[in-house]
Amino acid sequence: MAWKPDYIDTAAFSEFVRVDDTVDDAVVQVAITSASRAIDAATNRQFGSATGERLYTAQPNYDLGLWVVVVDDIQTTDGLVILCDGEEITEYRMDPPNAVADGKVWTRIVIKESSSVQPTGADMEMAITADPWGWSAIPDAVVHAAELQTNRFVNRRDSWAGVAGSPDSGTEIRLLKQLDPDVRMSLTDYVRPREVF
Repeated sequence: MAWKPDYIDTAAFSEFVRVDDTVDDAVVQVAITSASRAIDAATNRQFGSATGERLYTAQPNYDLGLWVVVVDDIQTTDGLVILCDGEEITEYRMDPPNAVADGKVWTRIVIKESSSVQPTGADMEMAITADPWGWSAIPDAVVHAAELQTNRFVNRRDSWAGVAGSPDSGTEIRLLKQLDPDVRMSLTDYVRPREVF
């Protein structure tokens, strides 16, 4: 799986909306990508995976009295290497503690007090390698959110004035500049809060 992938494909969307032809696949593909990136923006994360080294800055957490590194999502410590000024840190804990057991991801690395290698005020840059970063699979709720939001984007071309439905039948709704309410509800458990130190 790639970093920032599309969360569904045209075949899955066609099955979702019960369409048997491929006439609109080009339009649907653009809507799928747009919906996937809208989900990323709404959740403050992405649901793909990648490997390699990334650079982060350690921050002092005064409540814990420890150094904390806010990182991209991680679901496994296999292949995880944490370097500070070229020296490996092996005494750490992943945070939140039960995230992976609950089907989520870790977003922070807390460097234990017992670690012989600690960031300093002069060098807080960390080189961290994960294999992989991100998610091992796209959560079902994210897939469903992508189906719903893609459908909204595709149907938007038939409501050029930003209004869908009919005032005569009482089904008129205004399409606002925000995610579909059901998409927001589907993503509630996957929103990554912005870190504040």
